[in-house]
Amino acid sequence: MHGALLHEFPTFVPNSYCMPSLQRPLSLTLAGVCFVFSSLFAQIDLPLDSATRQRLDSVIEAERALQQIVGLAVTVVRDGQISMARGYGYSDWESLRPVDTQTIFRWASMSKSLTSVTAFKLKEQGLLNLDSTAHHYVPDFNFEGVKVAHLLQNRSGLGHYDEMNKTYPEWGLRLPFYPNRDTLDMFAAVNIFKGAPLQFVPGERNLYSTFGFVVAGLVIDRIGVEHFQKGYPTLVNEYIASPLGMTTLKPELKDPLPPETTGYYLDNESEIQVRKDDDIRWKLAGGGFHSNILDLGRYIGGLMTGKILSPESYAQMWTKQTDADYAYGFDVKGEGNLRSVGHSGAQAKTRTVFMIFPAFKTGIGVMCNSEWASPERMAHLIARALGIEVKVENYEPACNEKSKSKNSYLAIVEVGTGTQLVRKAYPSRQFQAEVAVLAKVGYRLQEADSYLDKNNVRRWDGVFRLLGPETQFMTQQHPDSFNVRINRLAKEGFHLIDMETYIANKNRLWAGVFQRNERPAQFFHDLEETSFQKKFQELSRKGQQLVDIKNYWDGKTRRWAGLFVPGRQSQAFLRNLTEEAFWQKDKTLAEQGLKLVDVEVYVQNRQTFWSGVWQQENDDRQLIRDNQSCSFQKRCRGLTEKGLLIVEWERF
Repeated sequence: MHGALLHEFPTFVPNSYCMPSLQRPLSLTLAGVCFVFSSLFAQIDLPLDSATRQRLDSVIEAERALQQIVGLAVTVVRDGQISMARGYGYSDWESLRPVDTQTIFRWASMSKSLTSVTAFKLKEQGLLNLDSTAHHYVPDFNFEGVKVAHLLQNRSGLGHYDEMNKTYPEWGLRLPFYPNRDTLDMFAAVNIFKGAPLQFVPGERNLYSTFGFVVAGLVIDRIGVEHFQKGYPTLVNEYIASPLGMTTLKPELKDPLPPETTGYYLDNESEIQVRKDDDIRWKLAGGGFHSNILDLGRYIGGLMTGKILSPESYAQMWTKQTDADYAYGFDVKGEGNLRSVGHSGAQAKTRTVFMIFPAFKTGIGVMCNSEWASPERMAHLIARALGIEVKVENYEPACNEKSKSKNSYLAIVEVGTGTQLVRKAYPSRQFQAEVAVLAKVGYRLQEADSYLDKNNVRRWDGVFRLLGPETQFMTQQHPDSFNVRINRLAKEGFHLIDMETYIANKNRLWAGVFQRNERPAQFFHDLEETSFQKKFQELSRKGQQLVDIKNYWDGKTRRWAGLFVPGRQSQAFLRNLTEEAFWQKDKTLAEQGLKLVDVEVYVQNRQTFWSGVWQQENDDRQLIRDNQSCSFQKRCRGLTEKGLLIVEWERF
């Protein structure tokens, strides 16, 4: 018997719980908008006190904002009991369905720890010898003296994906022929890479390898079938899941359905995309399980309290190697009181980690649905909030520097201090929700830019500043209603600082960012080019300054709109320039002390034109442009670190 059938794990139907929803208003104020999280207090064994829970919520939401994580779930375990289990953000971004404690996440490589615990359980029963070779238990494959211990310690010599792709690319051709999705066939999984060469003599050094754990899973499967007529997944269930009450821990078999989360990745433009489901059954023992956050908490609690295995087994299983922070299926990091035991996971649709700090009798688990996330950093921040002084690594968003962008990006930056976040290509509903959520952690929208993607879906870019003045964001306004809103909000102390216009359902609509400040704004729109130039000159004489421009084609002629605020600095407004002429004018005006404050790029008759507004400024301002998303973002972050903040953003 090589395969393990689907029915070897019991069916579990989660209870239904009433969850909060985030409605979509036409205009979104910041008052009264809640964090998008959920919790089920009835399933918490040892709840945190209110102050600690609120502190953790603040830390997690702030970090979720920094990392731009769509959705995640977090658990904290103390003295073996779940003290916190909570979801944040969205399990499905399109519908804004929130993550809750029943949401299923892939474990990815956290699954390796299950394989190790099961192997040590068989060892305690006298059925498995770690010093025996895999060939001893599975004669069908001869991996040249690879011991079971080597497999569990990542010292087998079998490579990971990069090494396997280089030295044995045949495995990728065999993978699509893995058996149908109703079974788990451990033998067939190893057969995919049975001819792969070893990278080194077994035991010589450490090299992380999912393939090694797939072989270890087959060893366990063979022993289970021989002695109990039970395959690998059934042993995991009977040795770990069932004793710990983990009712949702299962192999991922058929196409996942809710409550499993949707997974997300960042494309070459660093924009969020849905990750299609892939078949991970073949690597079950190295990364094929999934569960909700409550079951991860129960697993952490079981490990902390020494359930399942003897103290001697835990001591051996968690003794790290001399040349790597890895033991048997577990990462072992740090020293003394800061020593932690756990495992991380990285896979399509997920990023995960759990870590246990034995000296503090505390465990933390984090599961994310965003492939760019760093759950380790999140877990370390949570640990610090709980009084565990671990080092927190810097977060550097990943991007593909070799990718070619379909867009060009432009930003004006000025002298300023603080932290900024950029959001790119958010659909309208998601952008409105993000404006509200970020406001709750102190990030205020400063600049919004809109466009239609290739599928004719309206999307938004936004620049948010930490601890800036209070703002409101309004969309989908017809011109008359937009003017009414401008006047109404002005009476409340909110004045228009940024505007955007677009066509929806054949109607011209307006959107705007309103900031609480003392500079009342005048909004003029639908003016022909000559009329707009006259309006600019007229208002300049009256002590009004142009700070934002927009132009649009009405089907017959190009129309202009402008935003004016009180001020008497010298200004220049130039329009319809070629790119070369624009940059030359910018250089010339800068020498005269005039700095660019707004720019507009548009295409007409297949030609690209540039327009801009310059004004007398003592502060340093720079205009940066790049046609590669990754390098543009890095330049923006570098300038922010030097005390320059984005005040204008343009995609063209």
